Amino acid sequence: MLSAFSLPQIIPMKESMIESKNGTATLPKPVPVALGPCSRKNEELSLVLSKLGQELFNASTLESASHIIARVADELWGWDAFSLYLYAPETDAVYPVLECDMIDGHRTNVTSPRLIDKPSKTTRRVLEKGAELTLKEGMDPDSKPYGDKSRPSLSIMRVPLRMGDKSTGTLAIHSYIPQAYCHKDLNILQNLSDYCSGAFERIWSEERLRTLHRQLLATSRQAGMAEVATSVLHNVGNVLNSVNISATLIGEKVRKSKAANLSKAVALMQAHQGDLGEYITNDPKGRELPGYLSSLATRLAEEQTQILQEIATLTRDIGHIKEIVVMQQSYARVSGMPEELDVHDLVEDAIRMNAESTTRHNVKVVRDYSGALPATVDKHKVLQTLVNLIRNAIDALDAGAPPEKTITLRVAANPQNRVHISVSDNGVGIPPENLVRIFEHGFTTRKNGHGFGLHSGALSAQEMGGSLKAHSEGRGKGATFVLEIPRQPTASPAHPPASNN
Repeated sequence: MLSAFSLPQIIPMKESMIESKNGTATLPKPVPVALGPCSRKNEELSLVLSKLGQELFNASTLESASHIIARVADELWGWDAFSLYLYAPETDAVYPVLECDMIDGHRTNVTSPRLIDKPSKTTRRVLEKGAELTLKEGMDPDSKPYGDKSRPSLSIMRVPLRMGDKSTGTLAIHSYIPQAYCHKDLNILQNLSDYCSGAFERIWSEERLRTLHRQLLATSRQAGMAEVATSVLHNVGNVLNSVNISATLIGEKVRKSKAANLSKAVALMQAHQGDLGEYITNDPKGRELPGYLSSLATRLAEEQTQILQEIATLTRDIGHIKEIVVMQQSYARVSGMPEELDVHDLVEDAIRMNAESTTRHNVKVVRDYSGALPATVDKHKVLQTLVNLIRNAIDALDAGAPPEKTITLRVAANPQNRVHISVSDNGVGIPPENLVRIFEHGFTTRKNGHGFGLHSGALSAQEMGGSLKAHSEGRGKGATFVLEIPRQPTASPAHPPASNN
C-alpha cells in the first residue's frame, strides 16, 4: 500500500479472510467500498458501538482488538488497506499492531513483527494535529509504504487514538477508489477511535506489565543462578586454598628431603668397595655409617608418610572440587524439569555445596528430618534457594558471632501434602523494619550484597506453587526461613502471547 496517488485502480473484494504469513484471522464478508461521497451516518455508529464494548472488554491482545476495529471499519465504510499503530512518547517510537492490504485480491496481514521505528512525518502530523482526510491526487512522500507497494491509495482517513489530550497511536483506512470517504466519515472514524483507545491503552499496559514481569523473572532467576554459582566458586576457592597449602607443603618437604644425603653415603661406600668391611669396622667414620643409614631410613620413611598424607589431602580436595562442579552441572541440566526425589537428599546436596564454608567458619550443622519424604519438584529452583539460604545463614552467624554458631535444617510434610524446609540460625537476627522488606527486589543489608537472592527464591517458590517466608524475634535473636512447596507440581499460569509492539 503506497501513500502516493495516481489513476484509480478498482479491485473488488473477493475474500472474507485476512491472510497472514503466520495464519489467517477471520473477518466478516467485506462490504464493497461505496462510490458515493459519504458512506455511513452517525446513527450506524451508535448501533455498532452498542456491540463493540463487550468485544473490546474480552480482547486480551492488541492484535485481536485491532481485528475487531478493522471489522467495524469494514462494516461502516469498507477498506482496501488498514493500519493501526501505537505510539510510545517516552521512546518516541511507533509499534505496528496491524497492517493489512489487498494483495492479489486477498486481504493479507503484512504486519512486520515487533518492528519498532520512529514515526513518519505523516504519522507525527496526525499524532500532533489530529485527523486528516486525503483525497487529492499526487505524491505523499512523508509516509512509509507497506503491503502492495505497486499501487497507490486514492482515499485515506487517518485519525489519532486519543486518551484525553494525549495521542497514543494512529488508525488509518485506505481505498483504491477516489472520493471514497468524506469529512463526515472522518468524524465518525475519530469517534470510533476515541471509543476504542481506552481498550488499547488497557491491553498495551497489561502486556507491557507482563513483559516487565517476565523480564524481572528472568533477571531474578539469573540472579538466583548467580547466587549458586557464587557459592560454588566460593567453596571451590576455599578448597583451592587447601590444595595450594598441600602443594606448597609437598614442595617444601621435597626440597628439604634427606634423600640427597643417601647418595653421599652410597658414594662413600663405593669409595671403599674393596675394604668395606675393614672400613666399617675400624675406621671412625666408617663405624658411624650403619647408624647414619639407619637414622636416614627412619627420616625418609617419616618424609614419605607426611608426603603421602598431603597427597591424600590433595586428592581429597581435588575430588571435592570435582564433586561440587559435577553437582552444579547436574542441577543446571535439569533446570525447569520436575523430578521425583527424596527432599532430604536435596537438602543434603545444598549442605554439601556449602560444606567448605561451614567448616571454615566453624558452623555446626544440625539436621532435623522426618522419615523419607518423596516429592516431585524442580531440583534446580529448590537447590538455588536452599544454597542461598544456607549461605545467608553463615553470613548472619559471622555478623552475630554467637559462642556456638549453629544452623538447623528441618524437613517435614504437613497435612495439605506440602513440604516445609526451614533454615534456622542463631546469628545477628532481622529487625522488624527489615523483616517486611526482606524479599523486595534489590533490598539487602550486606555491604556487598545486591538484593537478588531472596527475591529470586521467593519468585521460584511462587512459580512452584509454594512460598518463602522469614521469621525473626529481632536483632541478636537469629532468623528462620521456611520454604514451602507442594509435593506434586502445580500448573503454572499461562502467559498470554507477546504483542507486536
